[in-house]
Formats: sequence, C-alpha cells, structure tokens
Amino acid sequence: MRKILFLALLAATSVAQARPVVLNDADSALHGYVLGRYAFADDELSLAARYFDLAHAQDPSPALTRRAFDLAVAAGNQQQAMAMARDLAVAGQIDSDVAMVRLADAVLRKDWNAADAARSGIADAGYAAVVAPIVAAWTLYGRGQRDAALEKLDPAAFSGFSRSYVAEQRAHMLAGMGRWAEAATLYGELRLGMGGGISFIRQGEADAVAQGGDKAAALRLLEGNEPNIVAARRRLQA
Repeated sequence: MRKILFLALLAATSVAQARPVVLNDADSALHGYVLGRYAFADDELSLAARYFDLAHAQDPSPALTRRAFDLAVAAGNQQQAMAMARDLAVAGQIDSDVAMVRLADAVLRKDWNAADAARSGIADAGYAAVVAPIVAAWTLYGRGQRDAALEKLDPAAFSGFSRSYVAEQRAHMLAGMGRWAEAATLYGELRLGMGGGISFIRQGEADAVAQGGDKAAALRLLEGNEPNIVAARRRLQA
C-alpha cells in the first residue's frame, strides 16, 4: 500500500501545476504534505507553500503549521506567513523568525504595543543583536517620540558591521524628520566608507541634498547607468 501511495503521489506531482490545487479526501493532509515536499524539492516554492497551507487546513498541527510558515516566508507570501505566525504564537511555538514576522505584521498595522511584544521574542544574538535596537528606535519614531528614537541610533555606541547599519538607519530617520543637511552628511559619510557607495545610499544622499535645495549637486550624485539611478535622475529632472 505504501508503494502504491508513493507512486500515486509521484504521478500526481507531474500534473500538479496543470490543475487547481484542491484537496478534499480523507487523506488530503498527507496528500498535500507529500506533494508539498516534492514541489519544494523542485524549487517550486509558491506551489509548495500552497500545498502545505491546504494540508495545514486539514490538519492544523504545530508541525504542519511550522512547515507552512517556513515555506510561506521562503515563497514571499506575506499574508500567509503572517497568518501562520499568529497561529504559531497562539500555540506557543515562537522563535526569532516567528517573532520577526509578527513584528513586521504589527509595524505594517502601526500597532506599536504589538510591535513591542513581538520584539521581546527576538533573540539577542546574531542578526537580532543589530535588528533589536533598530526596531526599538523605529517603534519610538512611530509613536512620535522622535528625539528618543534618534538617541537609540547612535553609531558611536556600536562596533563592527553593526555600526554601518545603525548609521544608515539614523540617516533614514533624519531624512524622515526633514533634517536634510544632517541626513545628507551622514549618507555621504556612508557612501565614501563603502568605496563609492551602493546605489540606494547614493539615492538617499541625493534626495536629502535635493530636498535641501541643491538640485545640481543632487544630479551629480545620480550620474551613472544603473537602472535605479537612471530612474531616480529622471524623476529629479522632471
């Protein structure tokens, strides 16, 4: 029976993309799980996420919820990932990845209390050690506590690669406050420290310079043939 089931499921994967993904029978959770695994093995992340989501609907176990969540994140399915993160939180299955998605959900809804609660679930090691203070700063900014937010983004308080990330966020925040001269200076320092700078830092600097009233200097910053730089230059010229 296992061989028959395996062969039937294998055959089903060959036509999975040619018909709607529908699971109705009593074995649909297992069916969706196996098809999802095959789709994942073939790098069909969106299809795999749909199969696991359907399997999860039939069997909302924590294991399937987690699998559906991981695939939704990998496939870039924001709505599904956020729904799965909420389910995992209710089930007490929270780690830094789940907390980060819950945090993104809260920020998009501008629910700052929920953002603080989600932030507390982020570990204090690895990438989270850099993310946590940045998120704390932007949460304060969202609440209107802008001076307190800016204080948290002091590059001098950080070292190594985290310093440049914090400096970048400080530049964005200064721009958000309309403090164009300070933002342009910090963007410029970042650009020079990156050996010519990556394009979005140049765009940030150019925007701050233009908003400060020096369109000619901003256009000089936007010289080059990169598509996003060309697009930014055309918007400024218009």
